[in-house]
Amino acid sequence: MNAELITPEEVAQRIGKTNAETVRIGLRNGTFPIGFAYQGKKGWIYVIPREPFEHFLKTGQVKQA
Repeated sequence: MNAELITPEEVAQRIGKTNAETVRIGLRNGTFPIGFAYQGKKGWIYVIPREPFEHFLKTGQVKQA
């Protein structure tokens, strides 16, 4: 696993959700504010950059590029 990325499971735990599927669905439909998902040959791929997620947790704001 890339150290610069965070898994949907870790995100769910850190934001107090008991089910990582909530995060996955948000990534798939674009409602989760950090990261994205796309469908690969073997299923969904989830990309959540760790640093922007940490910033979001601390400030409640999405860091602009």
